[in-house]
Amino acid sequence: MVKKITIFLEYWRGLQTFPLTIVSSFFKDYVHSRKRDNLRYLSEMDLQAYLYLNLKKIFPECVKLILFERPLIDKTSSDAGCYDFVFLTDKGKIKLIETKYLDLESSGSTASSRRSNHRKKAIQQVLRGKDQLISVFGIPEKSIDCAIFTNDYQFSLRLSKTPESAIEGKFVFTDDLREWLKKNRFSKNNKWRKYAVGYKSFYSKFPYP
Repeated sequence: MVKKITIFLEYWRGLQTFPLTIVSSFFKDYVHSRKRDNLRYLSEMDLQAYLYLNLKKIFPECVKLILFERPLIDKTSSDAGCYDFVFLTDKGKIKLIETKYLDLESSGSTASSRRSNHRKKAIQQVLRGKDQLISVFGIPEKSIDCAIFTNDYQFSLRLSKTPESAIEGKFVFTDDLREWLKKNRFSKNNKWRKYAVGYKSFYSKFPYP
C-alpha cells in the first residue's frame, strides 16, 4: 500500500510545474480582492477558497496537498478530468475532494434539474478518480477516501447517509460562506503572481512538460 502511494507521489512530484505552497497565497489574494458589496452571486471559487483556508477545521486529517485542479493521469487521456483537491492524510491515505457550489436560490424546474445534474456529476467525478487511482496506480481501495464539499447541506447529508457510495459529505451554508467572505480581509499577497496573472490564466501557465 505504502509503496503504491509513494509511486503516485513521485509521479506527480515530477509533473507538478508550480510550488503548491502558493495555493494558500492565491486564495488569500482572491478573497482580499473580492468586492464586499457584490456577494449576491457566489461561485465555485468562493467555495474552494473557504475550504482551503479552513481546511484544518473541515478536513483535519488532510496534511499535504498533492494536486490542485489537475487530472490524476496524463491529460491526453480521454478520461483525464481535473480534480479540485487531492491530499495525503495523516494516516497515509489519498483523499480526493470535489467542491460543488450549487445555486440554491433560483427556483423553477430548470434550476432544479440543473442542480440534480451537478450533484450527479460531482459524485461521478470523485468515483472516477478513485477508479483511476486503483486501475492506473494500483492503490488499494481501502487507501483512498472520497469527499464532496458543497453549500447544499441536504446533498451533503444524503451522501453521509448513503454508506455504499463511500463518499463523505461536508458543507457550509451559503449565508455563512457569504458572511465569511465579507468579514475576512486577508492581506494582499502577490507571491503567486510570479507564476500567473489572474485566475483564468492561473492553470494555463502550468502546462505539462
